[in-house]
Amino acid sequence: MGKKNTIGGKGYKKKKAGGAEFDRKPLEFAENGQKYALVTKMLGGCRVECKLYGGGSIGNGGKTVNSGNGGVGGASGMAIGVIRGAMRKKVYINLNDVIIVSVRDFEPDKVDVIHKYSNDEVRELIKLKEIPSNIHDDNTGADGKIEAQIDFAESDSDDDGVFKGDLTDEVNNSLKDLW
Repeated sequence: MGKKNTIGGKGYKKKKAGGAEFDRKPLEFAENGQKYALVTKMLGGCRVECKLYGGGSIGNGGKTVNSGNGGVGGASGMAIGVIRGAMRKKVYINLNDVIIVSVRDFEPDKVDVIHKYSNDEVRELIKLKEIPSNIHDDNTGADGKIEAQIDFAESDSDDDGVFKGDLTDEVNNSLKDLW
């Protein structure tokens, strides 16, 4: 005898019956002591390199700390993010993901990854002007300056990659002799 109602389990049926109640969680914003960040490099060992953006202010308890990274406690900069234990193997963080981080009091060069945003949530944050609209631009350097970008797709020359001249004719003639 076959099974009846084999699609999904208890959670599937709740979502189907509940409708919009299960669709969206409320959007999380950066609070005091937290910042928005963009993952720039995966380092391994549950660590990521991230570029910090505005958001809540990170206070350091009145201590003056010069971390030399452009300001973990300031407006922007680079930092090493450590993925917290509750997110490991449950929430997968990839390159160019937008996350919320919290700076450590005892290690100002390191931050803890608190939350990862989906693409829809990133669009909402851009619409609400919580994060800059150019957050995914590849040509912006770590210091905020626009780096040079070289485009090899279009060429103004007429040669189209074909060499012309005496040397090419000699090579073509020697190839014809070999064939």
